[in-house]
Amino acid sequence: MDLTYFKRYRMEIELAGQDLSRVELPADYRFLAWDESLLDAFAEAKYRSFRGEIDSNVFPCLG
Repeated sequence: MDLTYFKRYRMEIELAGQDLSRVELPADYRFLAWDESLLDAFAEAKYRSFRGEIDSNVFPCLG
């Protein structure tokens, strides 16, 4: 069995309690509350974004 070492960092930020009222978004973009009906579309987009990428080997939740 081969062992490969990857030094990778996962960037996360806690958004709860953050004041986002002064954040400027590009035109035609807006913040929306999470809607459970978006879960399948989100999962598909995340899968396609990381499919075959090294991060999907490092972080199994991405692949």
